[in-house]
Amino acid sequence: MDELHPLQSFQITPRPDAGRVYIENDKLYWDVNEQNLLAIEIASIQVIGEYTTIHALHINEWFFVFVLSSEETFQVSAYATGMNDVLSDLCSRLQAELHPKLAQDKDFKSNVIYPPALAGKEMYELRVIESKTWLDRFRARLGFGNPVDLVLRDEVLNSIH
Repeated sequence: MDELHPLQSFQITPRPDAGRVYIENDKLYWDVNEQNLLAIEIASIQVIGEYTTIHALHINEWFFVFVLSSEETFQVSAYATGMNDVLSDLCSRLQAELHPKLAQDKDFKSNVIYPPALAGKEMYELRVIESKTWLDRFRARLGFGNPVDLVLRDEVLNSIH
């Protein structure tokens, strides 16, 4: 099979504050400030997606998400050094083209990029977290706390085996 290229129209520009991502011994690693934050077996990856947050430009607002067979999710900053190489390596290992498309989005969006049957569909839905106490409701109105939760869409959950 010809080599697959995930980023045909652009390359991700890494940022030093986003750490380093790499594949070694069939595991995906993410290190930040010389501390390992993530080590997952590539064989356990069932879904790969991406999402953006509403943070200001030049703050980690774009992430790749790896969903495992246990429905665990792990996210890595898209700006981690080595991300272009990791995506290319994953294309080869998974024998699938990966087409991230949220690089320019600055509000919340999500997108599945693997498996091919789900590619291009939304990965997450936002659900409002119910404030249980008066203090929680007051803090939420002031903008503190986390008033929404990211929930994997049923279509994504149903694809995990």
